[in-house]
Amino acid sequence: MLSDKDRKRADGLQLVKPRPAKLSPKAVRFQQVVGSLKFVERLHPRLSLLLHRLSCVMSSPPDEALDLAFLALRMAYAERNVGITYGGAEKSGQPAGSTMHVKIKGCVELTEQASEELQGHADATWGDRNMYGLVILYANAAIFHVTKKLGLIVDSSMEAEGVATSKVAEQISYVREILRAFGVPQQGPTFVGTDNTANQRVASGASAPSRSKHFLRRYHVLLERVRSQEIKIEHVPDKSMPADFLTKWIGASKLNISVEHVTNARHA
Repeated sequence: MLSDKDRKRADGLQLVKPRPAKLSPKAVRFQQVVGSLKFVERLHPRLSLLLHRLSCVMSSPPDEALDLAFLALRMAYAERNVGITYGGAEKSGQPAGSTMHVKIKGCVELTEQASEELQGHADATWGDRNMYGLVILYANAAIFHVTKKLGLIVDSSMEAEGVATSKVAEQISYVREILRAFGVPQQGPTFVGTDNTANQRVASGASAPSRSKHFLRRYHVLLERVRSQEIKIEHVPDKSMPADFLTKWIGASKLNISVEHVTNARHA
C-alpha cells in the first residue's frame, strides 16, 4: 500500500530536460524494472496507477524514480500469490461451469460479486492529468484493465468521460466478437458503467446538452453501438465505480474492495 508521501512523490515525477545524450545507470535500471513489471501488471490491477505515473517519465527518468520503481517491485512481490480468479459459481450454489444470467442494474455494489455476464466500466480524470481507466469483467473477474492518457485536449469532465466510455465500448466490441467465435454469443447489449450522468444521458441518446454540441461528433460511433444494442450505458455512483482506482488515488478501504471485486478474490 502506498503512503501519502509516496503518492506525492509519484505525482511529482517529471522528465529530465534536456534529455541527456546517454542515460545514467540508475535510469537504465529504472527502465528495466518498470518494463519487467508491465507484464506482471496484467494480473495485478493495484499496480496500474503507480506504473502509469512511472511510465510517463520512462524516456528520461529523474534519479528518484528508481526508488518508486523498486517500491512497485516490492508491492508486486508482496502479492506474488495473488492473481485474478475466474468463475466460482459452484461456490454460490450454482452448478460448476454454469452461467449466471444476472440482470445488471445501474447501481453496481462493489461489495457484491461481479456478474458472470460481460460488462465494462470506464472512468476519467480531467484537469492537471487527463487520463482514463477501463476495466472489462467476465466470469466474475477482470479480463482487461488499463490506465492511459486521454491523448486529446478536452475542456470538460463530461468530454473526458465520453472518451473513456468510447474506449471501453471499442474493447467490448472485440470481446463480444471473440466470445462469438468461441461459441458464446452475447444475448442483448453489454452493460457499460459511467459515473458521469451527463455522459450517460448523451451517450445513451437520452439528451444532448447544448454546451456539448462542439464535441457531440465524438459520440456518433458510441450512439451507433447503443442503437444497434451492442452496449447499454448506465450510470454507476462514484462510490461503486470499479474503474475509479485506475485513474486516481483513493482510500485504502475502497481500493481494497475495488481490487477484490475485479480480481474475484473471494473465489481465489
